[in-house]
Amino acid sequence: MITHLLLALGVVFCLSTTTLADVLLTQPPIKGTYTVATMRNASDVASTANPMMAEETTIGQEIIFTDEGGLQMEGMGCDHWKIFASTSDVINTKDPMLADIHVPPTDSPLSSGDQRIEKNFLYTCEGESVVQVYQVDDRVLVLPWNNSSRYLIAEPLLSKKQIRTLQSQLKDMKFHHFEPTGILDTDTLEALASWAGYRLKDSEAYRFQRTAITENLLDTLRVLD
Repeated sequence: MITHLLLALGVVFCLSTTTLADVLLTQPPIKGTYTVATMRNASDVASTANPMMAEETTIGQEIIFTDEGGLQMEGMGCDHWKIFASTSDVINTKDPMLADIHVPPTDSPLSSGDQRIEKNFLYTCEGESVVQVYQVDDRVLVLPWNNSSRYLIAEPLLSKKQIRTLQSQLKDMKFHHFEPTGILDTDTLEALASWAGYRLKDSEAYRFQRTAITENLLDTLRVLD
């Protein structure tokens, strides 16, 4: 039974049904705790809502993907989840507001290669598609939100060791000018945004205050475990 499905801070996920081509999964494709790192308006949808108000209440929320294949988020619950691998994209992957999820792999011999997975999943409850998830890689998820007018970008938290390494690499490349602290602070996020713009060759329309920290980004900065 769906309980308080749309209570969570005004969250309205896309309610749709699965198609015959979608594949029911017997094992959960995603596990672990993710945190909403940022939220963005879709560029192809007119929005009159105040994004700052939603940002204050949504960013920092945890989304837990359980070992049993369930999903937990504040204000939303379901007794019996089903997960489908979708045959169609649940987001507009070409939206310039998501340019940073496409940071390419480096051609360095030290690289682990392209880390992108680019898979689509539908989490359903009682036959309704409650949550749609685009898996960029093993770190970054994009969830269409508020009838696809916005995107939630969720990630696991980085360890202090990872953040220190990231800060050191950015400092060596002259993007960061402070001593590594192991804290993902404003200065570090600004440095990441500058570096991501450089990696994308500033060809995209937007520069993001909070860049999605993908595995390709971490691999290029030699932070990927």
